[in-house]
Amino acid sequence: MRSELDLSTALVPERYYLRVLADGRLEEFFMSRRDPGYDLIVRTPANQHDKNIPAGGAVVILDNLVIGHYQSALDRYDAAGGGTRSLGALVPQILLRMPLLIRPAGTGSGRLGEEPIVIERLAWRLGRHVIHVAIDHDAREVIEVVVPDQDLRFVRRGFVWSEDGTPTP
Repeated sequence: MRSELDLSTALVPERYYLRVLADGRLEEFFMSRRDPGYDLIVRTPANQHDKNIPAGGAVVILDNLVIGHYQSALDRYDAAGGGTRSLGALVPQILLRMPLLIRPAGTGSGRLGEEPIVIERLAWRLGRHVIHVAIDHDAREVIEVVVPDQDLRFVRRGFVWSEDGTPTP
C-alpha cells in the first residue's frame, strides 16, 4: 500500500493518491482539487470511474486504511474550534462526499509509554458508521480509532488505557 495526501497551509486537501495491491489486483485512487470541487478517479484492472464532487465548506479525506487521514481530520476539526462540528468527508473508494459529524464524547486516561496522558474522546458519524476516536488531549494526536461495524481498530504503539479510563468500545 502506498498513500500520499497533500494539504494546503489552511489544511485543505489538494491532492490524494492511494495504491493498494490486494490478491494480485492493483487498485488506485486519485483525488485532486479543481475549483469549485474535487476530481476523484478510481482505477482497477477491469475499469475506471471518475467523478467531480463539489467542495462546499470544510472538507477532509477519509479512508479507513490510512490512519493519517484521522489526524488530518482532527487538525481540521481543531482549526474550526472543536465542539460539535460537521465537515465534508471525501470517501475515495465510493466516489462520494458525505457529512462527517464530530462531537465530544467524554474523557479518559491512559499511558503512552511511561507517561500518563489525558484522553479526549470524540464520536464521529460518517453515514451509518460510528467511529470512536481517542486523542491525547495535550498533544492533539490520534491515539486510538475504533470502527466497530468494520471490525477496525488502530492503537498507537505504547498506549494503554488506565483502569479509570474505560477503553473506547
